[in-house]
Amino acid sequence: DLVIPTKEQTLLEAYKQWRERADAKVCCDYGLHVAITHWNEQVAADMETLAKEQDNYKL
Repeated sequence: DLVIPTKEQTLLEAYKQWRERADAKVCCDYGLHVAITHWNEQVAADMETLAKEQDNYKL
């Protein structure tokens, strides 16, 4: 699924929120990808974390 953060959320917050919703409902393997809706240093840091720790990166 495509995770689209709100203006108030960091990428990691949005990813974790969508992951919690999905984990409670799914019974199979699934993937989440986070949309980049703006750019700043926090977004850059979150992208690195998602790529390294969550294996989540799609260009």
